[in-house]
Order: sequence, then structure tokens, then C-alpha cells
Amino acid sequence: TRRLHNGGVTSAEGRVIMGRRLAGGVQVEFEVTPSPEVNLQAEDVEVLETVGSISVEMTRSVNVFGNVNVTYDTLNATAKWGVHFERVHGMVTFGDKEVTKTLTIPIIARDVFDAS
Repeated sequence: TRRLHNGGVTSAEGRVIMGRRLAGGVQVEFEVTPSPEVNLQAEDVEVLETVGSISVEMTRSVNVFGNVNVTYDTLNATAKWGVHFERVHGMVTFGDKEVTKTLTIPIIARDVFDAS
């Protein structure tokens, strides 16, 4: 644990425990658990159409305790779903202390040259 400047204590698990003394000598403690962050490990991916699929890793950080549901969807950019890739969408659940999940996005092989 480590003491914070505002009188709270942060534990090794990232939980923040705060305490306040109210008038009349009443002590109130409460726990604040930071929200988890989930990020993709790849921002831009460029592949040949013959690869079959690409894998993109999601990582969870900041707070890895408890279950966290993450919804995801593949969207059109320079590649279009139904033309260049198959749409993948849904929800993944990170379990307690689980920090990585992998999404697999099927790539559509076509016999058409794209000038882009």
C-alpha cells in the first residue's frame, strides 16, 4: 500500500481506500476502484488478401480485477466490410485478472486489383 496526498491509501491491487473524519468523531471509509482501460495493440494493419485473417489483441490495464464486458465492432475505413473483410462484432468478457483477448477478423480474398 502507499499513502496518497489526500489521506487515502492505494493498495497493490490499484484500489483506493479513502477515509474522512466527520464532525462528532465519526470515521467514514470508502473504496474507489479505478475503471479499467482496454486498448487495441494495432492501430493500422495492412495485409495481403491471401492471409485469410488477421488477429488483433485487446489489452486491459489500470484495473484488472473483476469481470469487464467490452463490446466491439469492425467498421469501414479504406477497407470495406463485405468487400475486403467480414464484419466482426460482439462482446468479450475479461475475467478477474485477465488482461488479453484476441479478435480474429476474416479477410476476403478477391481477384480484383485495388489501386489504393
